[in-house]
Amino acid sequence: MKESASSKNWKRRQARDPFVKKAQKENYRARSAYKLEELDKNFNLFARSKVVIDLGSAPGAWTQYAIRRSEQLSKKIKLIALDLLEMPYIPEIDFFQGDFTDEAIKQKLKLCLADQKAHLILSDMAPNMSGVRSVDDGRAINLCEEVVEFANDCLSAEGNLICKSFHGAYFEDFLSVVKKNYHKTHCFKPQSSRPQSREIYVVGLSKK
Repeated sequence: MKESASSKNWKRRQARDPFVKKAQKENYRARSAYKLEELDKNFNLFARSKVVIDLGSAPGAWTQYAIRRSEQLSKKIKLIALDLLEMPYIPEIDFFQGDFTDEAIKQKLKLCLADQKAHLILSDMAPNMSGVRSVDDGRAINLCEEVVEFANDCLSAEGNLICKSFHGAYFEDFLSVVKKNYHKTHCFKPQSSRPQSREIYVVGLSKK
């Protein structure tokens, strides 16, 4: 089968991408690890985080970073990860495969917390894109709002939230929801995020 033009372009872009090369060299499963690294350096996410939930975790780069960062800080964390896709095995984490919007999956995450609250919730999730911008914007914001609602139940007082969103319709409405729930709110686009991407990370610090 003849390779498509889009596939060839993707391969060329990957071959030129310095973060792809760096991830390969440092044994990260994806370049996205450096997005979390930048977020952590700017907002000091792991210093006091002993219970961390990683939503949209596959293939596992953010999970890898969280583990390595906790080792640098000489502390042990409880790490719970979730993705719709299967994620290759990583020792000593609790991984769940399923749809975050399914209430049964959310209950499994809550049960895994037992009587604890998370200190940090990370969401790198994105909905399946249709290609219709107005539809995709709505889906993305709905997913983000579900993450905030979940954090309201599962995040400790003064805990922190990182949630990937996208610039577009409804973004400002979502940002106002985060501002109501956190003492400090920031919008952050990592340098490792591709310039053409509309993704932006909303950072909620110190849950009210």
